[in-house]
Amino acid sequence: MFRNLAGPPMVENAVQGGSRQARDLWKRDLERRQQWSREQRERRRAERGARREQ
Repeated sequence: MFRNLAGPPMVENAVQGGSRQARDLWKRDLERRQQWSREQRERRRAERGARREQ
């Protein structure tokens, strides 16, 4: 019974509930966070490579 009250366990298209502008901002923010993570991985990789060369 509780499952029926809580609604379907779906997360697909969860961002579609907001406005077009909110979705675009969310997507832009997500891309910026992913880019930052990529840059951090590259930086750490470069630091490790530099330490190995010493």
